[in-house]
Amino acid sequence: MHKSIGTLKEKRSSHRRSHPYFEIIFHYGMLADSRLPVFGWESFSWSELGEILRLFYQSWYVIMSEFESIDDAESGSRWKKAILWIVGILLVVAALGSIGQLIGTGWFGHRSILYGRGELYVLNMSDRERQVVVDGRPPVEILAHNATVVELIGGTSKVEILDKAGNVVERYQITAKNSHALLNISDESCLIVADMSAFYGGGGEKKLAYRAQLRPDQKVYVPESTNVVWPRRSLQLQVKSGGGPATWIELIACSLFDEPEILDGLMHLRLEERMSKTFPGSESETGF
Repeated sequence: MHKSIGTLKEKRSSHRRSHPYFEIIFHYGMLADSRLPVFGWESFSWSELGEILRLFYQSWYVIMSEFESIDDAESGSRWKKAILWIVGILLVVAALGSIGQLIGTGWFGHRSILYGRGELYVLNMSDRERQVVVDGRPPVEILAHNATVVELIGGTSKVEILDKAGNVVERYQITAKNSHALLNISDESCLIVADMSAFYGGGGEKKLAYRAQLRPDQKVYVPESTNVVWPRRSLQLQVKSGGGPATWIELIACSLFDEPEILDGLMHLRLEERMSKTFPGSESETGF
């Protein structure tokens, strides 16, 4: 039996309404503007999730309304229903894939799966306040003579540095796989990269092994590790298995690159001070 025209019009117009659960998520997100605390979706807000679910529900309702309006007695109705089912399935797949794209992990989260996650340490030793934007996410403030750490999804990320007015002043592309990364936007700051695995049970002599000298013109450095101690940060109590070598990146005077013995003595002195704070009373375990 054919459905009445009034019934069909009512069903087709009702797709503009959203499911009340999605409305609650959307309006809660608009008020709180909070970030999702699960699955590493810190850059994805509740309001954005509510909007995606609402649009998905509306689109799905349109398809199902058309599906129910087809009379099985009509010629070719089975083909129409089959096509609508296929469109509905594709809609579900596209919705699931788009969530990963919106939160910066790529379609279906492939970047996070293939290349892992890490941190981006942004060092700003200049006199100017800056902001950092990674893959189009909300900007994060970096005070002058300071640093900040933001989430970095593996693969190639687009990073923009903004001034206080929101104007783009620098652009970078950072490629990392299962590793943290460092971005130095300072004018005249040098850093030294040291492997300190020997102090975490790596065997061999308890001594730093220097891996790189980062001069001011080298803005990006990827240590190929997630076991990283950033400048001015405390040492790790332990290293993560499979996270790569224990790596220490430290701010130093650029002139020390020409004085390797003085540099080595200074680094071991700083390391001893930090070890005593991190592992009080455990000199025998750390080699000091």
